[in-house]
Amino acid sequence: MGSRWIPRIPIPNTLQPPPPPPQDQDHQAPKYIVGNSAAGDTIFVCDFLDTGNGAGVAAALAAAAGTPGDVWIRPGVYNFGAVGAPAMPLTVPSSVRLVGAGGRGSAGTGFGSDALVTFVADTVTTQDVLVLGDGASVEEIRFALAQQAGAAVGTGVVRMEGELSAVRRCSFLMSNVDLTTRVACSTGAGQAQGCVVEDCDFTLPSSPSTLAGNPFTAVRFGVGGVETLWQNGGPIARRLRVQSGEVGVLFESCAGGVAESITHLGAVSSSAINFSAAVAWSMNTSVVTDVPGCRIDGVIFESDSGENAAGDQIGVLIEHHGAGAGLRTAQGFSVSNVLVRFVPGGNPLTSRLGMRVRAGEGGGGGRLRDVQICNVAVSGHSTGITMDTNTVSATAGAGELQDVRLTNYNAPAPRVLGAHGARGAEILSPGGTAKVRRIGIVNCDFTLAPATGAGLDIGANVTNTIAVANQLTPSGGTALVDLGTGTELGHNIVA
Repeated sequence: MGSRWIPRIPIPNTLQPPPPPPQDQDHQAPKYIVGNSAAGDTIFVCDFLDTGNGAGVAAALAAAAGTPGDVWIRPGVYNFGAVGAPAMPLTVPSSVRLVGAGGRGSAGTGFGSDALVTFVADTVTTQDVLVLGDGASVEEIRFALAQQAGAAVGTGVVRMEGELSAVRRCSFLMSNVDLTTRVACSTGAGQAQGCVVEDCDFTLPSSPSTLAGNPFTAVRFGVGGVETLWQNGGPIARRLRVQSGEVGVLFESCAGGVAESITHLGAVSSSAINFSAAVAWSMNTSVVTDVPGCRIDGVIFESDSGENAAGDQIGVLIEHHGAGAGLRTAQGFSVSNVLVRFVPGGNPLTSRLGMRVRAGEGGGGGRLRDVQICNVAVSGHSTGITMDTNTVSATAGAGELQDVRLTNYNAPAPRVLGAHGARGAEILSPGGTAKVRRIGIVNCDFTLAPATGAGLDIGANVTNTIAVANQLTPSGGTALVDLGTGTELGHNIVA
């Protein structure tokens, strides 16, 4: 006879919490929160309380240098020229992300006018604000530069001095012509590898820079004379909006590079000491190595109403040169979907070009090859596109431009401006050992040439040009001027 008692079966305690994870399992990067006492914050809502002079920001970045993570900036104005401010510029350490509270600016309110976090640059020592280390980034912050009062000449409001660093969703207010720092985002020599600037707004001065070689520029990758290599990819600029200033995006001695969706409105016509362009790619080192070209897609450039004597104003510029460089090659360029509009009127000494492709600028050598240009429209008084070399050197350093294809181009109604005359497009070579050859012109419209101008001008010493399926009928001017050698024409409409 069995037992009368029901055996007791143990039931696990489902309400017992699981054991805590080991202390060394931190699945999220540390966060350092900076508050602003002037905006009403207290120490209870942040890790570092800033009085509005940037000292709390500096302390948070110093802490993040030991243990990288995110530094979050609460709403407010941080004036780095105030009493007690830290020495400038501040360093954003490697692998650290500096993030503002958002509010970059909205349509109808101006560039960054409703930003929640504003960094005001120092006006006494330097107007450079941040230096980014390897893999560091800055996001959602408005940078404002007041009129300088003796500050040293700076190199960039935000300096990307580490590889793979980034500037995202920021705005830059630099509208005063007396600024000593004339570049919003910059990299140092050889430091542009993999750097990114995207989704940013820039308000630059509406008068040209008076410092030679230092035009007011939104983004500058690289430094002239020092080549930036390409192991981690060329630098990238995309979805940028630039108001005024001289240069939107400048790739200076950078191998590769990408510029996408760049809008430059009210561009200033530069003085003779500088130039103006929405996007410019310029290789000017003396290292004899071949380099890849860049990709430019989606550019809108519109000039302001003024023009300054002897200042070149260009929608897109590609040039390759280098003193004593010999015949190094930059090849593989793609330029597409470009709209350039020049406001009528102004100084007849100004050279206005929708686009320039040039080898041998300044008497240096260099080859440009494999340039594809597609879907370009230029309006207003200008010369549309210039392809040339600019050296007559008898040495091995003479420039060479070859294997260029121009398709789907809508030429402007040109007028005589500066040294570039009235032409819809011109292909020029100065002779000597310089070479311009194998240029293809396909499906382009040159019908707007006025009575004093030419639609397509092929100069002397240019060889093996092909022009096929173009509309060359002018509105009173000359349809085609061909002084070249070996030109082939076919299926063009010429009246």
